[in-house]
Amino acid sequence: MIRTQNIPPALLFQAPPARAIASVGAAGTSVDRVELSQDSSEFTPVNFRQMLALSKSDQSRVDRPVGETASIRLPGLDKVWAQGFTGKGQTIAIIDSGFFPHADIKDRVVGYVDLASGKEKLSDNWGHGTHVAGIVAGSGKKSDGQVKGVAPEANLVGVRIGSMQQAIDGLRWVIAHKEELNIGVVNISLGEVATQSYKDDPWCQAVEDATKAGLTVVVAAGNEGDRGAGSVSTPGISPSAITVGGVDDQGTVDPSDDTRYIDGSFGPTVVDKLVKPDVMAPAISIFSTLSPSSGLDDPTRAHIGKDYMTMAGTSMATPAVAGLVALLKQARPDLAPADLKKILQQSVYHGQQNLPIVQADAALELAKTYKAA
Repeated sequence: MIRTQNIPPALLFQAPPARAIASVGAAGTSVDRVELSQDSSEFTPVNFRQMLALSKSDQSRVDRPVGETASIRLPGLDKVWAQGFTGKGQTIAIIDSGFFPHADIKDRVVGYVDLASGKEKLSDNWGHGTHVAGIVAGSGKKSDGQVKGVAPEANLVGVRIGSMQQAIDGLRWVIAHKEELNIGVVNISLGEVATQSYKDDPWCQAVEDATKAGLTVVVAAGNEGDRGAGSVSTPGISPSAITVGGVDDQGTVDPSDDTRYIDGSFGPTVVDKLVKPDVMAPAISIFSTLSPSSGLDDPTRAHIGKDYMTMAGTSMATPAVAGLVALLKQARPDLAPADLKKILQQSVYHGQQNLPIVQADAALELAKTYKAA
């Protein structure tokens, strides 16, 4: 997730008007065609205070071997795919820094709005949103399937934002367009320092409204673990959100050797004393789709050509869980957001470290027989 840089307050909290909504392939809708762009000269989004940056520790530089577990080392995911659940028919909205028109994702972008600049073209000159999108739903096209997302046949909706207020506005945009674009899951790999109860927090209020509207909102816990207990960011403090922490999985799919991601934020939440994060997923050296020459295209991180790069943080753990939620919704479309959260929590692997590590296959088996609320 993205740490704040020093930028003028006006850029932090004043959102330019949204001038365009563009989407492609949305069934039953009449919308404009997305124009693809590689322009990186526009305003760099999401650089506001404590926007949950990439790791501060050397863990972010740990490189895992490229191979079948290099992209998404989510325990049990292969067993879920083997049963035919790949996210087909599901749509996941990603509120972030935008999308680069990467071959692994561009053909399944069914909706896109740029609240940061109002442009109609897909763009991501920061690179964070593109990486997140690949973890959620990358097809693996440019790597012959070697690096692909959790829900590789799911559709995507992009909401490009440049401030906390735009992130809140973006979530409300998703609520307004969820029926039109068939959105069921929202990924928010962003956050701010939590200073008040979720009951009074505007971002959390938007999450509550989204959940009431039937959207499952998956949020990163944050990368401020060095602040100790109470470091979970907003909107991850929302009781309705599925808040995701990170683990170092040692580059294996066996969760028994996992350890806590050292920079991952943890609870209880600072005001309401809620237990957070709700679940955890791999957060170290995660390969995903690259926005070339973007702000986060760091040559010191492992790359696969100009198509993929590793990143670390709860930003990377969160879309793995959002993708899994889409798979569970594919298996059981009748499950409500609260059901899906309980299923994930009740099917985790704890192990000796007592960490609530997501188990994809166990979650699917529980979902199949779960009595919907």
